[in-house]
Amino acid sequence: AAIDLIPSGKLSLSTVFDTTYSHDSNRIYRWGYLAVRFMLENHPQDVESLLALSRSGQFAQWAQQVTVLGQQYDAEFERWLD
Repeated sequence: AAIDLIPSGKLSLSTVFDTTYSHDSNRIYRWGYLAVRFMLENHPQDVESLLALSRSGQFAQWAQQVTVLGQQYDAEFERWLD
């Protein structure tokens, strides 16, 4: 399970958001799940904004916003993992 990965070392939210398919399946799927769960539980309005950007084809703006949000919420994500 995703939560079982936490004791072996936490990843920052910005690191998880920077994941590509060249990373291992734990980072892609399990850490990705934790990041999405955190965002949906704590910042659903930001998820809605990202969805709107994606649906309207504004992919460069979406990527820029993901970078900003990752850095903005890194500390909160770390506390949430505890």
